[in-house]
Amino acid sequence: MTDASSMILKFNRPQYVSIPEGFVSALAWQCFDVENSHLGADPVGRIYRSIKTSTSKRVRILETTPERESLSAFGRELALNGITVEAVDAEVLAQAVSNSVSGIQSEKGTIQAASPLTPTFALMQDMRGIQGTRNPPDLGGILDDMYQYGIPLGSESQPSASALWLRAAKQRCDQDPLLAAMDDAIRKLTFSDTLSPLDPASVLPIADFSGTPFVWFQESWSRLTSESWVSALPARVWADWATTVLRMSFAMGFLWEATWYVKLAKSVVSGDLLTWQESIKSVGEILPWRSMRSSTSVRDIAAHLSWTVHQGAVVREQLSNWDKSGIFEDLSFDDALAMMHSDEEYRTPLKQALSNRQKNTRNIQEAIRYTLKTRDRVGETADYYGLLRSSGRYLTVDPGTEWITVVASLTCRRPGTEANVGDLMENLQLLGLYPELADVVDLLERAGLARGSADADQGVRIQSAF
Repeated sequence: MTDASSMILKFNRPQYVSIPEGFVSALAWQCFDVENSHLGADPVGRIYRSIKTSTSKRVRILETTPERESLSAFGRELALNGITVEAVDAEVLAQAVSNSVSGIQSEKGTIQAASPLTPTFALMQDMRGIQGTRNPPDLGGILDDMYQYGIPLGSESQPSASALWLRAAKQRCDQDPLLAAMDDAIRKLTFSDTLSPLDPASVLPIADFSGTPFVWFQESWSRLTSESWVSALPARVWADWATTVLRMSFAMGFLWEATWYVKLAKSVVSGDLLTWQESIKSVGEILPWRSMRSSTSVRDIAAHLSWTVHQGAVVREQLSNWDKSGIFEDLSFDDALAMMHSDEEYRTPLKQALSNRQKNTRNIQEAIRYTLKTRDRVGETADYYGLLRSSGRYLTVDPGTEWITVVASLTCRRPGTEANVGDLMENLQLLGLYPELADVVDLLERAGLARGSADADQGVRIQSAF
């Protein structure tokens, strides 16, 4: 029987991550330790490149891209690793390599990350540098925790999300000598002997969270980091897909959590007490995906997202206060709900929480909204991996072409295989998304993944993109 402590999900509170590559880099920093004594006592944040001159009183920013003298040194390291081009100066080649790993530059952004193609390039930026703050949220820890919540109950110990990423990144280097040489050169230039690998983390299941975004994360990440998918995808594509899976898991995980708390509170207040599994199933849709043929105002989810996150945060605070007092200790989930309903001292604050309108959850709302939202719409900075699109004051579900490509292809389980639309719909429901069938088929046809006639309904076949 599930114990009451599982009622409160143990995730640190998030903040908006300004660059998509930060999600993979956060996992990378779970796998390595760096000796920073040579950098002085002040907190240091790493970023690959600053687009605009900026200063932060809270943290000293260290740009890790090779420049000036370090560019020459990078060229020498590349040459030592066998990367040379006839009639091309080593420094010119070093500049070309440095530019080749630059991440997407946002039109209005002030920083640029290195694309996390290898273990060391993923370490070219960290959350302190990305956020410009001394104590940013532990994004890597949050992602590892969310992955752990998706592990099926009864499973044996298995690698964490960060350990799976490192295994995949090492495989990439093993099968691509050029990337391996680039990785070794940038590691020696940037970290010398200060970089130490940590022991790979392994995790056990926490509780049965079947049918949630955490399960989608666990299944999709396990597939993407498998030997077959790493071998099938080009390096840049794999990094982009990894970022997409992490963005979705992070945002939908927090949105599911907020919805879950609201459902719990309503169950206690109404006296319609649910079992653990009934409570999980009651969450259902967490982000309304209205017909693409409806008006923008009908499809707008801005108010829904804002109110759900706010209510969930207030309820979570109430539950956490009770948990600190030891009330949940040694109680089952069912007994805890019954106790809260039968005692007005427990029930009344929950009822008040559901109607509390003093919103103070801007950080969580922005973290979810901007993680899911298409960053830039056109040009070199275009983001085809977003789920939401803003239009004035409206925010609607409008997936990018590459977003549906990632989600549909990973539904196929292995590269070069097929699935059908019914399988994809089930995967979307794990994420708390319940779109109309016609919209999904239209997205698949636009991405060139649909096989067979549209009137085959859920039997329309999906061909993996790779």
